[in-house]
Amino acid sequence: ALKVRETFAQSRSLPVVAPRRTAAALLELGGALSTGAHTRGLGLLAFGLRRATPRGFGELVLFGKLASAVEEARVREREWALGVAARLGFTRGRFALGPALGLALVRASAHGLSEDGRSGYATRVSPRLDLALDLRVALAWSLALRFAPALELDPIAERYTVERDTLALRHVRLVLPLSLVIGIGS
Repeated sequence: ALKVRETFAQSRSLPVVAPRRTAAALLELGGALSTGAHTRGLGLLAFGLRRATPRGFGELVLFGKLASAVEEARVREREWALGVAARLGFTRGRFALGPALGLALVRASAHGLSEDGRSGYATRVSPRLDLALDLRVALAWSLALRFAPALELDPIAERYTVERDTLALRHVRLVLPLSLVIGIGS
């Protein structure tokens, strides 16, 4: 009983250590598949800031996406997006899980060729909302593998027609990205 009392007295005199909070810049590189009426590949690049605690993190990132071209008969469409995203992650060991919300401006360009050889070109800029579930595995102290299945919501329909050939892209698409997130600084 005496040893327990001494241990208890010593533990009360130990200083309390506050949870460590860190801030860091981050770089993200990756690719994705986008499914919908047409499957296409995406290249991903993001820069941002992360604020982390032992229980989780918050990130604010500026991202860019470049989509591979989609072709239907004589219509070809290509797009790129530039946006901002907010992400939260709740960590447990090497794993993290949390929501992500992104808002982007998308520039879509379409080129069409009619049977008589005439060519047409159209460009449109529209907003896009991304809703994702962010899943991560820490590979090293400042490196993580990120998988963030997302729904892309386009309020404006993309529909391009040349004579009888039409290329229509859906309002809602599932995107399956895989990327490496690199923390820079601490």
